[in-house]
Amino acid sequence: MLPPVTVPRARLMSPLPALTIDLIVLAGGRGSRLGGVLKPAVEVAGRTLLSRVLDARPVARHTVVVGPPAAVPAADRPPLAAYPAPSTGAPAPDPDPASPTATATALTPAAATPAAGTATPSALIWALEDPPFGGPVAGIAAGLAALEAHGAAHVEVHCEAHGATKVEANVDEPATWLLVLACDLPWGADAARLLVTAASALEEIGEQTDGVHLTDYTGHAQWLAGIYRAPALRAAVDRLGDRVNGASMRNLLSGLKLMGLMDESETGVDVDTWQDVESSTARLTGAPEARPEE
Repeated sequence: MLPPVTVPRARLMSPLPALTIDLIVLAGGRGSRLGGVLKPAVEVAGRTLLSRVLDARPVARHTVVVGPPAAVPAADRPPLAAYPAPSTGAPAPDPDPASPTATATALTPAAATPAAGTATPSALIWALEDPPFGGPVAGIAAGLAALEAHGAAHVEVHCEAHGATKVEANVDEPATWLLVLACDLPWGADAARLLVTAASALEEIGEQTDGVHLTDYTGHAQWLAGIYRAPALRAAVDRLGDRVNGASMRNLLSGLKLMGLMDESETGVDVDTWQDVESSTARLTGAPEARPEE
């Protein structure tokens, strides 16, 4: 692993580079430290965790969500606060039903599971690791498979519409970078911008680093807030084969040349407990965080 680096603020304010990126959002955790609730549906400052991380979609060409059927976005339905966060006194904003975010964040506990690689009405691609709750590595493997299936279907449709002899060579070719985000990152969109900017810098200088991940102030590597060269990540998954279920991210990424990116703005702060929900809500709304009585 390479030592952590920082991205100059001026570079962060510049337009995002034109990289070919697909996004995998991992939404299949058990939420055990939240009492077993559906983590993607947990609300932070009036919006679900899934909706917040999906704000990163503009940096990607395709987005696949890997998680349980209950997290499938359902078009034309309002967000379902199945497991609301503790009240902070801040009213939830009324979503614009025509906005991509509002469409993408609608959640239903009774949603049917689309076939892997099938886009939902909100244009998200849906996937689920088999068996469920197989961990983040199994989730990444499922996401990669769904992206591959979606790309194959896209080419097939293009062939039917225009004839095989007229298919463009670059129709839905595999992305060169894969952005991987856990669904429990309230500032996931900000993290995505940091990571994409770093990946662009690597491309510009010809650095053959296999990926970049956030590193928190303690020096802890945040594998699930990372951007990886697609060939390298696919090869790492293929290396594990049928051992992806229950595999660790450290095992998956071992052998890859990775760079840690210092997360000075704490964009990689995740939500694992109700205390995390409360503190993140307070940070987003500017409200004082409630503290237990001594």
